[in-house]
Amino acid sequence: MAALILFKQDMGAFNRLYAFLSQIFDYGNTDIEKRFLFYKRLIPLLDFGRERDTVDLSKVVLTHYTLRNTDTLPLNLNHGETPKLPPMDATGSGMVQDKEKAFRRKSSRR
Repeated sequence: MAALILFKQDMGAFNRLYAFLSQIFDYGNTDIEKRFLFYKRLIPLLDFGRERDTVDLSKVVLTHYTLRNTDTLPLNLNHGETPKLPPMDATGSGMVQDKEKAFRRKSSRR
């Protein structure tokens, strides 16, 4: 089941990345666009029923909220070298995690 959920998430990551990058440049390959369209139609059909633990939020009421002004940095576009963004190279490289290891890792962060 975990492998199927990971497969569905990888297809979603591929679709989001393709939808973004296809606006920037033309791939020149219709096979990639066909894969995008196939995944787009397939993802809603892959409802495994166990992806999320159900939580009843019907009785949750928002009583307070706070907006904080965090530090603001000046954005100087005229001077110095232009910072480069790192490339997106890890899309779809997820792995099925052992639930026991993931639980230990989350509890050790606290």
